[in-house]
Amino acid sequence: MNINNVQFTSNHMNYAKNNSMNQNQVTFQGARGDEFVRQITTGSDVKPQDIMKEIKGTFGVKTDRFEDVMESFISTIKDLTKDNRRLQQNLYEAKEEISQFPYKQSKLRGDIECQMIKMRKEALAAKDKEIEAAKAEAKEAKKELEKYKPLMEVKSIEEIGTVMPDKALETFKEMADHKIEATRSLFNFLTTGKGQEELLEQLNRATIMQKANQDGILNVPSVKEGIENIKEKSGLYGWNRNGYFIIAMMDDALKGTPKGECIASKAIKEQIKKNAMALLAPFADEKYANTGIAALEKDLDNKLKKAEEFHKNFKVGMRNLEDRYGKENIEMKPIEFDYQKSKIIIKRKGKEYEAYYYEIA
Repeated sequence: MNINNVQFTSNHMNYAKNNSMNQNQVTFQGARGDEFVRQITTGSDVKPQDIMKEIKGTFGVKTDRFEDVMESFISTIKDLTKDNRRLQQNLYEAKEEISQFPYKQSKLRGDIECQMIKMRKEALAAKDKEIEAAKAEAKEAKKELEKYKPLMEVKSIEEIGTVMPDKALETFKEMADHKIEATRSLFNFLTTGKGQEELLEQLNRATIMQKANQDGILNVPSVKEGIENIKEKSGLYGWNRNGYFIIAMMDDALKGTPKGECIASKAIKEQIKKNAMALLAPFADEKYANTGIAALEKDLDNKLKKAEEFHKNFKVGMRNLEDRYGKENIEMKPIEFDYQKSKIIIKRKGKEYEAYYYEIA
């Protein structure tokens, strides 16, 4: 049989030719399978017929095209399966970690509490150790101090709490120097309830002198002589007890200024008494009948009465002198808040005569 003489019909040749042309026009590659996967994963509407259209040839499904698409699908499914397994593993591990939170939190809290208790015990132990050391040190110091105890009883004269002679003289001189200011301060307080600062300073000085007197300092010859000289010049008296010192000062406070005549008013006198009693009450001493509050009030009433009489009598006495010698022959020389040193000068027949306020009253 001569194979070389086999002839193909024109129709067969035409089919082969057309089929060869179709193969050249199809450009299906592996990327197409990936494209289907991309479209599916992004939510595009991919239909089975679309895929079949791509993998179908003239005589049925093209093996290479089918394999290509399936490779993309299988590869993607594998990757998704791996991702899913990895996510499930991560989720499991996360759940395990979360389930451990209460335990770890409880353990952490317990560890912290244990540490704090330990630190507290250590701190207390250290403090106890310090206390014991301090006690031992104090015990040793006390033991050492016992050796010098006799020396501790030795004191200087200044340390025994008394007033030294020079301090006593200095304080009494200050009282004399501030007598007028203290008396003015008393008058201001009696009439206004204010301005008592200088009065209180004077009372503090009087307290120092009372201490000196109690300790016998005023019996020291030089002190006694110095105080007598100051007292004679200043007329300072009554300072031995603060209550009576205030009452004694009221003589000059109410008699030593023309403003003191306001005592004639019943309402003013009552208010002055209230203010005075507020000063006197702290110095009342109920141990003795003559130092109690009732005794002080009685002396105060007497001073108020005499002050009122003083101003009334002084006016009468001045009118009598003016009538007798003429107003032009009378010169007044007052010393404010010191009625015992305040005086008038009477001129008569070329001569001058002196008279003190308390004499005229």
